[in-house]
Amino acid sequence: MKIFHSVASAAIASACLFATGAAADPVRDPVTIRVSHAGLDLASDAGRRVLARRVQSAVNRTCAPRTSGLDAFAESRRCRAEMMQDATVQTAALLERNGTQLASLAGR
Repeated sequence: MKIFHSVASAAIASACLFATGAAADPVRDPVTIRVSHAGLDLASDAGRRVLARRVQSAVNRTCAPRTSGLDAFAESRRCRAEMMQDATVQTAALLERNGTQLASLAGR
């Protein structure tokens, strides 16, 4: 059995750069999340659903607002959107290497 230490199992990374206004353009450091797909049969719907839940959970934890307020909420939403977009691309690449096609990871 091949063990993949890349893409979903090794890193789902996103640069997560954002701007909150013309006066202040803070830049978030690049963020890397490691999500294991160990023990999952990615050829099955059930295995892909578990992976999608793991990814979503990791993204939600990583992009949770660290402070209160509308700016923090907006930054958190942007972070989650960017991370999920990147995760979808990387998960599709992982599944392609395994001979499985991904219909959609987003929205699950």
